[in-house]
Amino acid sequence: MLIDIVIAYWIHKDAKSRGNENAVLWAVLGFFFNWIGLLVYLLTQRKDNVAPAAAPAAEAAPAMETPEPAPAETASDSAE
Repeated sequence: MLIDIVIAYWIHKDAKSRGNENAVLWAVLGFFFNWIGLLVYLLTQRKDNVAPAAAPAAEAAPAMETPEPAPAETASDSAE
């Protein structure tokens, strides 16, 4: 009985932290179906809220543009 309560409490707390509107329903399912309810909850919830992998370096920071060098003055340009 204690395990049932602990599973239901944990599922409810986790579902609320994820913003799940059905947190109470998940807790009731966890209470009545124990480990099976917990397993189903974990398998269905983890897919939706997995953090994306780190972005590649090219996407993480914009590329620095190198300014074009100014045309070099030649001796004939400065004589004019």
